[in-house]
Amino acid sequence: DDHLGPAPVPDLDPLLGNRQIGRIDSESIRSWYGEVSAGSQSGVTTAKAYRLLRQILEAAVDDRVLRSNPCNLKGAAVERSEERPLLSMDDVIALAEAIKPRYRLMVLFAGLVGLRRGECLALRVNDVVERDGRSTITVSSSIVFVGGQPRRELPKTDAGTRRLALPSVVGKEVERHI
Repeated sequence: DDHLGPAPVPDLDPLLGNRQIGRIDSESIRSWYGEVSAGSQSGVTTAKAYRLLRQILEAAVDDRVLRSNPCNLKGAAVERSEERPLLSMDDVIALAEAIKPRYRLMVLFAGLVGLRRGECLALRVNDVVERDGRSTITVSSSIVFVGGQPRRELPKTDAGTRRLALPSVVGKEVERHI
């Protein structure tokens, strides 16, 4: 599949979709959260959905539609991710060889250099520098999808802009890709 578009938005609809905003209370939030947490969404997606709902209801407070924000579940907005398994170099190379050739370099950047999807999509030819037989790459932006449309954004923190050394196998693949 060639689709590299945005990830799906968390679903706020169960129990709350048809309810008037002024009738959403702490009890309905607890019921909604219980249903969403017990469903097929991951804990991370559930936390994002809760934060989105809290922001919507905070706007309703600002607009004086609600007196107070009923989103007050302790810990509901916290994302708890399990440690992601790391692939071996051999596994990454095997995946890069199995995927469509146009995505090969992206797999190597992600698997061997540690770049995120948006960072890979934002790379430009002039981000790669070869000096004294060693290749480096500068990560200075990321592609995010807003309303289904790609948009280049700067990193959220200074630490997001960085220069990374490329393993020789990746440096050779960059040359071949370009």
